Amino acid sequence: MSSDAQSPVASHRISVPVTVVWSEPEAPRPADHLAVAAAPDYRAWVSSLDLADRRGLLGRVLTHGLFDEPVTVIEERAGYGAVILTEQPSSLDPRGYPGWVPLSHLVEEEARSRARAGAVSSFPDGALETDAGTVSLSYGTWLRTRGDLGNPARIILPGGGEGRCADLQDTPPQGGDLVVTEAERFLGLDYLWGGLSGYGVDCSGLVSLVYRRLGIVVPRDAHDQATSGAALTAEEARPGDLVLFARPGEQVHHVGIVKGAGTMVHAPRTGCRVEVARFDEKPWLDEECIFRRYVA
Repeated sequence: MSSDAQSPVASHRISVPVTVVWSEPEAPRPADHLAVAAAPDYRAWVSSLDLADRRGLLGRVLTHGLFDEPVTVIEERAGYGAVILTEQPSSLDPRGYPGWVPLSHLVEEEARSRARAGAVSSFPDGALETDAGTVSLSYGTWLRTRGDLGNPARIILPGGGEGRCADLQDTPPQGGDLVVTEAERFLGLDYLWGGLSGYGVDCSGLVSLVYRRLGIVVPRDAHDQATSGAALTAEEARPGDLVLFARPGEQVHHVGIVKGAGTMVHAPRTGCRVEVARFDEKPWLDEECIFRRYVA
């Protein structure tokens, strides 16, 4: 993965398939015990959340981190680490996205290399084979390998050791149509506040994860996605570009991926699923539309 921003050298890596990044150590609720366990069952946690539980994630969950993602730990408290996710750009911190994760989900490892060899391309997850057993990794998880990606790739595990993953692919040729194709794989997936995995996404998480799979780093949140990339007019927008929305006098609050003339792939809100919708009709016509491009 490449980015124009220079990230600090990370001190730890995420050692579980998906970790929830919380606003503070006290944010998790009893309903979130499966997510914060030392061996979290993320898929079961998502499945267990009812509509009220999902709405309650607002203000508690900031984003998610994926397996082997580098983080910088800057503080420890009550079994949690205050971290900077150095590969998720954010205006909240110039070093990356800040938040709190269980220390049991991290392994100390000074970054030996920022290189990534490939991403899990199967949806919603792919299998990583290790000596300890099979681990399911989310779509879009970037991994380090020894050698090339074939037969299958030899994966460098967080903290040491090796695994093998047949679902790993190198960065494909970039293009707007491919962005749409990848985004459409999420159609029908339930919206999840803060979601950034094949098991659940929010609006900006869908954008960030699809572009991440294609080797393109974009900011994590919609209001930051609106201030990066190349500015476009509505007439210039084409498939794969972003369309972002702001109410009069307010900052951007929603984003979708342009599919075609007047249509987008987006994750609407809690209680809804990823869908194709028109953005040239109400209610979106009542808001300011901003267009950005992140692919050549």
